[in-house]
This record gives sequence, structure tokens and C-alpha cells, in this order.
Amino acid sequence: MDRKWKQLLLIFALVFAYVILISSYLENNNSSNRNRNNSIATAANNKNNGNDNVNDIRSAAAKNKENQLDLYLELQKKYSNKQLDEKNDSDNTKEIGQDGQQDDITTDHEYIKRKGKNPKMRQRRIEKKRQQREQLKENSNSSTTTSSASTNQPPIDMSRWTYKETAPNPKNVTGDKYYRTIPKEFLMQNDAYYLWDKDEYKTILPEWMKDYFRWHRYKRSSFGDLKGESWMTERWFIVQCLIEQDKRKCGGTSDRLKPIPVLLKIAYDTKRILLIRWTKPSMLEEFLVPPVGGFDWRVPKIMADAITASDDPNISGKRLTTILTISQYAEGGMSLIRTRYQTTTPGNIYNNLIFGNDNGQSNTTIIIRQQEQQQFLQQQPNFDTVFSYVWKIMFTPSLPISQRIQSKLDRMELRPNHYVASHFRALYAKDKRSDELLRKFTTNALACATQIRPNVPIFFTSDSSFATKYAIQYDTMQQHNITVVSSIPDPNPPWHLDSFLGPINNFYDTFIDLYLIALAGCVTYSKGGYGHWGLLIGGNVQCQLRQFFIGYTPEKEDDLCEFSSTFSALESDNNEQDEEGIQDRYRYGNDNGPLFLPPMK
Repeated sequence: MDRKWKQLLLIFALVFAYVILISSYLENNNSSNRNRNNSIATAANNKNNGNDNVNDIRSAAAKNKENQLDLYLELQKKYSNKQLDEKNDSDNTKEIGQDGQQDDITTDHEYIKRKGKNPKMRQRRIEKKRQQREQLKENSNSSTTTSSASTNQPPIDMSRWTYKETAPNPKNVTGDKYYRTIPKEFLMQNDAYYLWDKDEYKTILPEWMKDYFRWHRYKRSSFGDLKGESWMTERWFIVQCLIEQDKRKCGGTSDRLKPIPVLLKIAYDTKRILLIRWTKPSMLEEFLVPPVGGFDWRVPKIMADAITASDDPNISGKRLTTILTISQYAEGGMSLIRTRYQTTTPGNIYNNLIFGNDNGQSNTTIIIRQQEQQQFLQQQPNFDTVFSYVWKIMFTPSLPISQRIQSKLDRMELRPNHYVASHFRALYAKDKRSDELLRKFTTNALACATQIRPNVPIFFTSDSSFATKYAIQYDTMQQHNITVVSSIPDPNPPWHLDSFLGPINNFYDTFIDLYLIALAGCVTYSKGGYGHWGLLIGGNVQCQLRQFFIGYTPEKEDDLCEFSSTFSALESDNNEQDEEGIQDRYRYGNDNGPLFLPPMK
């Protein structure tokens, strides 16, 4: 009997435990279902509100972007509100001290770094163009009787492409005749004053360029007579970078000024007055000015006011950015053409304009009578040859820049044309590189310098402070028996003209290092246009070597330079060398005279 009760009690306990477990399981399962249902409902609500949220985010982003541009404009105006007629007194123009630091550099400044490239932007542009092509195809297939109202599309505003012709192009007059039909006093040659008439220039410069320089001087003589809207009868071509209009990008110094020979040729072909106007990051005259006896590219006040007077292109001119649109509009009768033009290949474009059938556009032919073509081409130097002469006719360093250049030359004990310059662009499209990579390519940049001109000091410059300090160590460690000199810029690295804003003197080192590269006898350079630009300004384009630039892995070690103590073939030309292997025919300045031409008043 006891045994049976025990069995019954055991069975009852098992049944009770089973019921308890089942109940707990069912309760947990129901709770999970309720949570899942709530999540699904929440997700559904979020999905329904998704478009609203995306729109809110896009609106906020657009507003933030607009605020950033407004902040950029406000701060840049604060630091570039210097008038051209201010004198460079001793308070704001000081020498660099023996420690190489600029005495007037301030540290309490603000700046905004330029936003980097968005890797998705190219794909977005491609997609946008594809959609535009599809839309055009659909419109062409639609009925011609369909009105814009029926398709809910607004009518096209043709005022964007139409303009008034107040300054017709005298196309029926050839260039040589047009530019020489001016008063005789402007045609007379004066080799004691005008640079293009001096022997060292006129034997290199093409005739069309000398004609244009004389005609331009004649046109400038009448600027004082311009009043009201009388300027609209002249044909203007202004190269600009303005705070008010070019908030996004104008390019660096090389991108902006390297295409000058290209723009000169376009101005000549279209019979326009070429001028330059900057207000971003400041006036160009803060860094470079026209030399005495040179080409005066400064904008008169009446035109400075005109280009910002209105958004109407018939009042303030048409602003263009590509070589195709510049050529198309400049040929017409619109008075004022403005451009924010930049290119990384100005040499190819200029040489095509002069020698080839491609004028920088597509399938466009330069028409020259076959009888005259050979004579025409024989008189034309290429881009690399003519650039140095054009540059010296148009630009000389401003007083603060020239003083600092001379001070740095003295401190580093460098003589113009008696050293080699090595420019290493380490941070092209990058914010940082590894120390190991920087050391490797810094060593390569120094070795390349010894390849083209050994046994002379090496002036090393870079956009990486680590690379600059590492290069200077070679002088202290006595490695490879070379002398390396450099100057630590302030700020370091130098500010990019299109990336930062702040006090004007914070941009000085960009131009100082540029001229220190140009004043070297030979130049080795890497990626980017800055080092090659300095080479072109110096004019000794035969003595150059491009480094295997950072960012690409060499297939073999022979791709990198090795240190050398013997002269390169680049260094000998008809065996005419002085005691340091410097060719007398290649001189940026006069060793016995002033380093730079005085500025024009």
C-alpha cells in the first residue's frame, strides 16, 4: 500500500512540474511574439517616415554647407581687406631673423581647411550626365506639339546663353595688321626700358606676343578715359579668383598662374585685353607685381567694380572655366569675358595651339595658309622655352616677398644658379604618410639631386615637415658627403592658397620657396605642378630630373635614384662650365646686379 502511494505521489509531482514548465515556456514565447510585433510595427513606422527623415537630413546638410560657405566668406574678407594703395612700411614688412622665423607672423588666427575630394562625386556626375542624355532622348522622341505645360516642365531660360554684343570682333582684320594699327609711339622699340625689346627677350619671344604686349600698353594708356558704361565698347578678358564668386575652388598657385602663356594666346587670337584679378585669399599684388618695363596685368577700378556689380552677364560679364567655353565666347562680341581657368597640362595646350591641329578642344583645326605655315612655325618657341621669359615680363616678387627671399639665401649661404633644388610632394591628395615611406622617398629626392648636379648644396623643400627635418639630418650625419639646406616654413607645411585662410603673411612661404626653386641651377621634382613650375620660371629646363614619385611602388630598385659624386650628362653642354659646373648661359638673375626687377608703380 505504501509503495502504491509513493508511486502516485511521484506521478503527481512529475505532472505538476511538467505543467509549471509548460506554462513558463508559453509565457516567454508570447512575450517574444509581442516584442517582435512591436519591433515590426516600429520598423514599419520608421520606413513610412524614412523619406521625411532623409529630406530632413539633406536639408540640414545643405544648410550646414551654406553656413560653412558663409563663414568662409566672412573670415576671408576679414583677412584680405587690405587696400592696394597701402604702403609697405616697417611695421608690416620685416626681415627674417637669423633663426629663420618671420618677426611679424601672428599665431592667433583662424582657418578653414578645404574639404577633401569625395570619391563618390565622379560616379554621381557620370550618373547625372546619363540621366540628362536619357531625358534629351525622351524629349527628342516626344511629339513636337507637346507643350511645356502638358509635361509639367518650365520653359527653358535662354538668357543664360544669350548676351548683348557691344564689342564686335574685327574678324576681317588679321592679327598682325590689327595689333600694329596703333599710334607710332607705341610701336617704337625701346630696348633700354621695355623688356620685350631687350636682346635677351626679343630673340626668343614670338612676333605675335611682342605685338600683343605693345598693343596692350597702348590700350592701358586709354584706361583713364573710361567712364560710366564706356568700357563696354572694349573687349576684355579677365582671369579671376574672387571671394564673392569663387567660394569653392580656384586651384593652387601653379594651377592658377602656370597657364598664363595659354591665356595670352587666346587673348591675342580673340583681340581682348588680358588682366588678372584676385581677392582670394588676397590680392595677387600682395605676392607678385608687374615689373618696370613689363606687362601691366592689374585691373583698373572701373573694371574691378564691373565684375562684381551684378549677376547679369550683360553687365558683369560671362564667367567661364573650360578652354572650350572660353574659346567659344571670347570669339563673340560680348565685352567682358571672365575666367577661373586652371589646368594641369598647360604645356600641351599651348603647344597644340601653336604647332598642332588641336587647339585644346576636339576636332578643331588651326587654319594657316600652307605657304605661311612653315615660316610661322619656325618663329615659335615651345611652352617650356617661352615660359621663363613671359613670367619675367609679367611678374616680379612684391617687396615683402623679395626681402624674405634674399634673407633666406643669405642665411642658407646659397648663391643663385650655384645650387640644386629638390622638391618632394609627399602629401599629394593625402593627409598623412608613414614615416618609413617618407624616409625612403626623401632619400630618393636627395639622391636625384646629386644625379643632376653633384658636389653643390641641395635646397630641399616639401609639404611634409617630417620629410624636411629628415632631409636636414643628412647634413648633420655627414651621409654621402652632401650639404642639405632648407627652411622650416611658418606655418609648416606652407598654406595652400585654395585650402586655408588667415593673415596674408602666412601665405608668403609658398612664393618664397617657389623662387628659391627657380633660382637654383637645376631642379628635381616629384608629383604635382609646383616643383616643375619653379623649374619653368628659372628657365634652365635642360637640367631637370623627375623623381619616381610617392604613391606608386617601384617595380625594381633601379627606378629610384642613387647618390652620385660625378657630373651628369645633363650638366655638360658644349663643355662650357664655370668653376662649379654652372653654365653661364643659364642665369635667372644678374649675379652682378639686383636679383629681381623693381616693381612697377
